[in-house]
Amino acid sequence: MIAHPAVSLAWNEEILRGTYAYESKSLSILFVWGDDGVEQLRINGRAYPNAKYDIAGNFGNAVLVRIRVEETPTALKVIDLLFFHDQNKPLIISGYYADMRDIREDGSFTAYAAKPVEMHFRSVPKRPDR
Repeated sequence: MIAHPAVSLAWNEEILRGTYAYESKSLSILFVWGDDGVEQLRINGRAYPNAKYDIAGNFGNAVLVRIRVEETPTALKVIDLLFFHDQNKPLIISGYYADMRDIREDGSFTAYAAKPVEMHFRSVPKRPDR
């Protein structure tokens, strides 16, 4: 039997709706969590409209999200974030950003950049039920 992490039945992706931003001297990340999940991702001012995301796990009041941007077959940007929430909104959003280059068939790569990040959250008004 395979053990699976506990999943909170109270989880609702609507909790994540809002704008997220991180800013340092060498890195800026901005995205919106909207109707289609991660939208309008910008890294250092450059737009990545084809960003993909996965909810890797839901553990009570925490959600692990991986955002991926494949620039080329050998270049990948990854943002892994752990969202701590109170069932209404995110409280703390922290994780890391990695820019991987020269990805080889054996899975090895050159780490062009790797930085811890703590995102700032701003909510957006909830959409009325239709």
